Amino acid sequence: MTIEGRRSFDTSVFASFSPGVEGTPQPSIARAELYSFDSTNWVAEVRLMGSRPTRIAGVKVNKGLVSAQVAAATMCAVLFFDPQNPNDALVIAVWG
Repeated sequence: MTIEGRRSFDTSVFASFSPGVEGTPQPSIARAELYSFDSTNWVAEVRLMGSRPTRIAGVKVNKGLVSAQVAAATMCAVLFFDPQNPNDALVIAVWG
């Protein structure tokens, strides 16, 4: 997974869950827009919404979603198990 033009990204766009065990990352959900979807490998490129729009490529997509609904310009929810590691992300829902 790569982040276009950045080595890190603004984590202020995340909605955090309840506090976790001290020293462990807390899962977070971010709102994003789908740029592209690879239905063969079930990965997407998404743009995180927020003060600093950031594009992330290679985000895994939930295979429980209907592939016809996972299209460019569709809004999505991205779950980050570790907000500091974009390789640990999953598109969990799409709408719009």
